[in-house]
Amino acid sequence: MNLRKSLLISAAVLCLCSTAMAQNEDYRLHPGDSLDIKVLRYGELSSPEPDKTPYKIRLDGKLTFPLLGEINAAGMTVAELTALLNTDLQEYLIKPEVYINVVGEGSTRVYLFGEIRRPGMYELKKTHTVIDAISAAGSYTERTAKKKIFLIRKNQQGEPLQINLKNMLDTGDLEQNYELQEGDILFFKGNGKFTLSDLMPYLSAVYMGASVKSDLE
Repeated sequence: MNLRKSLLISAAVLCLCSTAMAQNEDYRLHPGDSLDIKVLRYGELSSPEPDKTPYKIRLDGKLTFPLLGEINAAGMTVAELTALLNTDLQEYLIKPEVYINVVGEGSTRVYLFGEIRRPGMYELKKTHTVIDAISAAGSYTERTAKKKIFLIRKNQQGEPLQINLKNMLDTGDLEQNYELQEGDILFFKGNGKFTLSDLMPYLSAVYMGASVKSDLE
């Protein structure tokens, strides 16, 4: 790949990253995020003092909060979680006022294999999309079949999701710029024939028990 083509590819990926970030301007909470939660006039519900140990969103996306129990917090914005706590706490408290600050961002571990510049495991923070992962790994190679990138999820049933990266690059349509989950694998196939046997070494290197079909050609 010549220098000019390499620069054009990098620019395209960076452009998509910027577009994705603009579309996700309101940060959505993720597993592993640490939250400083204050409930005005109800210090016993606030993040403990003096060490200010934060509330934390578990890997299953849930937050345990006094009086309310488990809350499905992952995927919410800070404003949405604040509104939810304010509303639900009214059943127990008089005019609760909740304030939330994200004091630590959790990371999502994903794996990139195949025709990618720097294959391996990456911990994504803040945003966790396909484009974020490609950017972290230094982009795809000149041999990547950009119309057939496969997303394999942990304990997946059925065929992997197929991603048309070329369409994203050509049109800017980010419909397939999926939000990645803990343990996801992105496989970048080459231009040649591809079967399940080519993928199995990568799957076994990450986790066992993922069920995928072999019709990936």
